[in-house]
Amino acid sequence: MTHTFRLSSMLAAVLVLSACTSVPTGPGMLALPDMGKCFDQFRFDETDCRQCASAQVGSRTAYEAAVDSGVRSAVVGTAIGATAGALLGGHNGAGVGA
Repeated sequence: MTHTFRLSSMLAAVLVLSACTSVPTGPGMLALPDMGKCFDQFRFDETDCRQCASAQVGSRTAYEAAVDSGVRSAVVGTAIGATAGALLGGHNGAGVGA
């Protein structure tokens, strides 16, 4: 009973901690030039702001972040599956958890 409870608790903790996130692909708000500001100045300010934001996130695109997240999820899933396999049926091999 305690082994099952411990395993269930561990599985619940892993599920809670493995929430999915996504990186926004673009701005979430529409930005327009200020009153009296020419459009060229607005474009310059917007480009400067985008470059600053890109530097803040390590200059990665949304696609690169998604691929990195997918690879990390696969590695973590494999490790959790192997651990669960070893705990549930270690005599059959760690592949049972997968």
